Amino acid sequence: MNLPEEVRVGNEKVFYIYTSFGEKLATRVGSSLTCYRGPLVYSGETLLYLVHPEGLTRKSTGGYVYYYMKLDHPGCMRVLCHASGNTLISLLESF
Repeated sequence: MNLPEEVRVGNEKVFYIYTSFGEKLATRVGSSLTCYRGPLVYSGETLLYLVHPEGLTRKSTGGYVYYYMKLDHPGCMRVLCHASGNTLISLLESF
């Protein structure tokens, strides 16, 4: 598999850890480790967010916050919206 194991970003190195099937298990930047367990994403033992087919869910102080992805016809994300409808990220790249 042609997957990156190490990428240099400025003065820092980003390390990626994969299973033998190519599934990403973790990303390490300095002393920070982000782990991927199926749809769950952790920083250390703290759950950061849960990925689901419609987008992702993140825990906040007042409960859970939902973000929804709008995909184009090949299934690539074009817009990430907050549950309120506000656009957070909009990708308008053409090839």
